[in-house]
This record gives sequence, structure tokens and C-alpha cells, in this order.
Amino acid sequence: MSFERRSFPGAAPNTTLDGAINNSVTAFTVQAGTGSGYPDGTAGKFFVVLDYDVASTEKILVTSRTGDTFSGCTRGADGTTPIAHADGAKVRACITATDADEANDVASQVLGQITAIGGLLTGSSAHELVETLPGADDEVWVSDSSQPGGGKFTSALTGIALDETSTVEGITGAQIAADHASVAEAQAAWTSWTPVIVGNVSNPTLSTHTCAYLLVGKTLHMRFRVGLSAVGSGGYSVTLPSGLTAKDTGGFAAMLLPVSGSPFVEIMQTTFVVGLTTLRFFLSSGTQYGSSVAANGDIVEFTATIEVA
Repeated sequence: MSFERRSFPGAAPNTTLDGAINNSVTAFTVQAGTGSGYPDGTAGKFFVVLDYDVASTEKILVTSRTGDTFSGCTRGADGTTPIAHADGAKVRACITATDADEANDVASQVLGQITAIGGLLTGSSAHELVETLPGADDEVWVSDSSQPGGGKFTSALTGIALDETSTVEGITGAQIAADHASVAEAQAAWTSWTPVIVGNVSNPTLSTHTCAYLLVGKTLHMRFRVGLSAVGSGGYSVTLPSGLTAKDTGGFAAMLLPVSGSPFVEIMQTTFVVGLTTLRFFLSSGTQYGSSVAANGDIVEFTATIEVA
């Protein structure tokens, strides 16, 4: 079936031929002023019937109308036979078996194909539909050319490969990956970490430590808090968790909580360097930092997020 759009004139007047026609012409004219009640073909072709109440009945599919002239006609439509018609032959708008059959076929293809709740109809070929049923709750539809209807229901996003340039409903693969990383970060558990501090003059001695890290992809989050029973002297290197290596170079703030006096922040001396597996900071006994002096019993605390290789 073609399923083409057709026009149906609800108020087309009964009219007659203005001049006889043979069985092959593709245009005819009706009585003056009566053609205007018929479609002009812009919205689709339409059917008329000639001599509908006699043996010479013929249905014609009309393509267009200008004034009282009907043209682009397909003669002998809807199973009738092309035949000659005399001047004054009756002309009427009509609905055909073709119209009814197409409507019935659509109803059968749509309502007739739905067999269960959740069934989805998609095209299986030209003018043909097929139903696909979901297998379980929360499944989504994905395209799959190997399936009869061109797709299937599956668990949400299972088996869908998205690179950073792919998009789903305007959302890029990179955005989806970032969102997944954020969720993973929020849900992940922090891992306890015992730092190893080495001094280039004398090593400090740790009295307590509460350190933990969270690795999400290539992003390393750290919480560092150590008590120093002996400050030692010189510059110090702190090993990164799990033997990780810094991918970039930068600095961040570290807080010194002295045994006496007020806490203060030392910004410049806490650094990480690309390619190294350590953080570096400087705490020398008796060295002045703001209004405080590093001393035995002090606590060093910082949080940091860096990219690792």
C-alpha cells in the first residue's frame, strides 16, 4: 500500500460533466461554478465517481483541480473500468475501498500489533511495524540494526560506548564520564595512609597521624594531619600514597598548629613537582613563621587535590 495523503471534501456539490469524455482522457470539466467545492489537490489527491448509479460507473483518482477542470486523473480507480461518459454524466465525491482498506490496515498494524503492556512499535520495513516488548523494569530502548524493529530494550546504558565527542540528547560522553566520576568520588571510601617523611638534614619524628587519600581516575585527594614529637631540621619530602607520581607542578596551603600560639598558614613551602613521588615542605626547628615558631609537638595539616600520572 502507498499510504499517500488524500483529501476528502465534506461539502462537495453533486455536479455533472460539461462535455463528454472517452475512456482515456486524463482531464474533464464539470458544470460552471461547481468545481470550487472540491479540493484543489494541494493537500492530496481525491476520488470522484462518474455515473455512480448506472452500469457505466467509474471511479477516478484526481491529482489537481483548477476552477471547474479536474486534471492529472487516474482512470478506472478502485477496481472500476475506464469507460466513456456522456455530457451531463453525474459526478460525485466519494470514499473508496482503497481508503477503507488503508485505514483498516493502519489500525491492524498499530492496535492489532500491541500484545502486552509496554510494547513498542517500530518500523521493520516500508509501511510495516513490529512490536518489541521490554524484558524488565527500568530498561531503555537502544538502536540495534540486527533486531527486527531496529532496536531493543536493555539495561540503562549497558553496552553503549561513548567517547568524549559522542552525544546523547545533547549530553557529551565527556560530561557523562565526568558525572560518573563525581558520583564515584562521592560514593568511594577514603583509604588510610601512613606517610613516610624524610628530612635532608634530620628526620622528624611522628607522634600521631591521621592521613587518608581518595583516588578517582587520575585525581588524587589527600587529607594530611601529623603530629611532630620532634621537628627535626631542613627540607622534608613526604611520599605520595601508593607510590603515585605527580603529573604537574604546583603549590598549596599547609597549616601549622603550634603547641602554643595561634595557627598560621604557610603557602609557599608546600609543593609537589612533576615526575616526583613526594610532596615537599619546610619546617626547621626555631624558624619563624608569621607569629609562631615551629617546635616539637606541633601539628602539620593540609588538604590537597593533584593530578597524578
